Amino acid sequence: MRPEANETERLAVEHMLEFANLGKVTDVQAVYDIFFEPNMPKFMVLVERDGKTVWQPLYPQVGGVTAADLDTDRAHAQVMLEAFSRTKAAARKQYAGEISELVGKGVFAAVPRYDGRLSYELQFLTTGVEASAGFGLALLYDRQRPYGGALKRCALPSCDKWFLSFARGGGGPLPDYCTPTCRKAADKLRAVERARRWRRNQKRPAGRERR
Repeated sequence: MRPEANETERLAVEHMLEFANLGKVTDVQAVYDIFFEPNMPKFMVLVERDGKTVWQPLYPQVGGVTAADLDTDRAHAQVMLEAFSRTKAAARKQYAGEISELVGKGVFAAVPRYDGRLSYELQFLTTGVEASAGFGLALLYDRQRPYGGALKRCALPSCDKWFLSFARGGGGPLPDYCTPTCRKAADKLRAVERARRWRRNQKRPAGRERR
């Protein structure tokens, strides 16, 4: 049985989808604003530098990354999403190694919590967009998690954005549109089309079968 979606993981997947939905990247900071909190905590990790092992803060750095670099990452995330939406098994086989490499650029830290008993919450930490996007893709591709089955593209042709479509609390069909705004726009388009068909039918000669 698959585990339920949890808030932290779902947010990671949604951030990755928001990144993929951007279109051409022209603003580096806009991408970092999707993935990283402005004042996210700085964790220290041991890294190799110039033949020495040193402590380094683990938090995102914008310097040295161009919009073109990030646009390449975004376009490739789109490719992996499209492949996954067509055939999940084939996409998992094709991109397993690449996603493993991307998500491996980050690390997990066990963050302690105490609410009468001591517990630990795993938190994914990263210095860049590749690892963050890779983490979202890994969660989406994971057959033991619910996110892959919830992946949809907005049914409004002028939108066509990726989103996660989960059942509503009160039941009913799964959402086909990424936002209520898109759903309302689609309702208006359908109303216009119904009116157009009605007018066409009114113009047909009497006695002719109406389809």
